[in-house]
Amino acid sequence: MLLAALNDVVGASPGKLGDVVRYAERWKRLGERLHPHEYDQWPHAQAVFEVARGERRVRNLAGRAEAEIRAGAIGSAASVLSAAPGLLLRSADRLLRLASEPQRSGVVEAVAGALGSASGRVVLSLREHMDNRLTPMSARLYASRSRSAWVGPDERPPLPAELVAELSSLLDAEISARLPQPDRRASPGPSATLADTARCRGPSTPLAAGGSARSARRAAAAHASVVSSPRPDRG
Repeated sequence: MLLAALNDVVGASPGKLGDVVRYAERWKRLGERLHPHEYDQWPHAQAVFEVARGERRVRNLAGRAEAEIRAGAIGSAASVLSAAPGLLLRSADRLLRLASEPQRSGVVEAVAGALGSASGRVVLSLREHMDNRLTPMSARLYASRSRSAWVGPDERPPLPAELVAELSSLLDAEISARLPQPDRRASPGPSATLADTARCRGPSTPLAAGGSARSARRAAAAHASVVSSPRPDRG
């Protein structure tokens, strides 16, 4: 049953209640059909609809992270944001600027753990961003959720060079691991046979029935010419 599954999901991760408000109307419409108040055996599922109706207030992920930041617990804020890898990577610069020297290692550890789950676009964006954080920029582009943007002075202090190098190394390793591996087949040497050449080149399209013999003779003649031709004197 849907309510039982919902109860299990929220029970295992109560922080998911913070995302209910974003889709409150949909949850309310669903609640009108499921009547969750009639099933006291699933209290976590009931909590979802209480949040949607505004009867219960909970902080979302960003709100819980902000509360930790205001308390000065930057490492805890990074741990909270680890549940949303993309949001953690987008917040990495701010967390590192606010973190004390002992706290930075915890932030870097959290970022490293989130790299494998973040989208490639976010990983590449953070990598490019690191290249611009050794020296302060003259201006900065600000964008809002309403799709408006403005330019203002960049007042962020630069990040330490060793910290930028460490993060850049982690990001480079993650990007390299996601790249497709090239097919590096060995090239045939001058003494290789036609069979060796065919194996190195991999499977090819079969020759047409009428021209197979002529094509084979031409290929053999060309191969013999290459093998027997003297090498130029490089001395």
